[in-house]
Amino acid sequence: MHRLSSTLFGLAALFGAATSAFAGAGDIFTTVTPLQTNVTYSTTTPAVLETYVGYRVEITNRGANTINHIRFRASASVTDPAELATFDSVEGATCVPNAARTAIECWIGQLPAGAPYPTFAVFFKAPAKIVNSVADGDLLTGLDYVNLSGDMVYAEGPNGGNPAPNSVVPWATPLLPVQVLLGTASNTDVRSGVPKAGGTFSTGIAGVSSGVDSFTTRVTVPAVAGFSTAQIIEWPFTLGCTNFSICWQSDITIEGNVSNVSLPNTYTPYLTIILRQDALNIRPGTKIGSVLVNYVDNNNVVYPGIGECETGPQPRSDGLPCIAKRTYYKNSRETGWTPELDGDFEWQIISLKNGRFTLP
Repeated sequence: MHRLSSTLFGLAALFGAATSAFAGAGDIFTTVTPLQTNVTYSTTTPAVLETYVGYRVEITNRGANTINHIRFRASASVTDPAELATFDSVEGATCVPNAARTAIECWIGQLPAGAPYPTFAVFFKAPAKIVNSVADGDLLTGLDYVNLSGDMVYAEGPNGGNPAPNSVVPWATPLLPVQVLLGTASNTDVRSGVPKAGGTFSTGIAGVSSGVDSFTTRVTVPAVAGFSTAQIIEWPFTLGCTNFSICWQSDITIEGNVSNVSLPNTYTPYLTIILRQDALNIRPGTKIGSVLVNYVDNNNVVYPGIGECETGPQPRSDGLPCIAKRTYYKNSRETGWTPELDGDFEWQIISLKNGRFTLP
């Protein structure tokens, strides 16, 4: 993150922007920082994956006088003008979107001299990728961004005054916005901001495994008291691989109120994780009940063969991840069966913590 005055916009670049307006009555300082610098595209077909671009906003009156009628304004655009990043939610402030939901105005109100406004976060839905012939750079990997720019509107005046708004100062410009890169290297790497309402994030096509993508992960993050970020990274391994043609592990990181915290006597919130192995990847004769699900926590402590949940889809009292349900989609008589899931293995896991899950 860069901190700069209103005359130094050239330093805003990728990781954030901050501006300071100097006048006789006030010095307002605004910092906008992406929660993540890389977010996966949303998808609409053949299945829906909603991902979010989040920004942390900090506003402080660093001057010697009260500032009145403060408003924070932000506008989101995408490198490809055919793609839209639309406003989803705000945590910690009151914001109103425009009709297209591509811009917002947030009412901050009055800040006394030296006072900060409580940090808040705004979330825009990441766009779905549109492949077209527009020569705007998005046809080349790594050149599509969500660009956020905007300004502060406020009233300068003496302490105790309540003048009409008379100052407009950009915290980032359309030419030098705060940028978040769209897209990740593959469908085994998914990243998103997580609004307070939570969300469901998956690798592959909506978490359904296939002959092309033999292992998938689906994580449901519950509604929590604040915002967070989500990342799922999968990769293959060969050491000790006995049940599958290719063995996989899934590393799940939710940063925020549900991150790496063991709550042995608290049953919410918790992560619901679905791991799936495609039928074509399962070695002949393998039984789902004989497959171990190993867990490695963030301190690299290994828990081989995590156990069953003690009471349905609820966390264990010792705080360790647990298996709530195993499903073998043997045929159409199995609840939840679809042609895409035919013959697949599925594990539903309840977890209070981040970590890595492996299926050898």
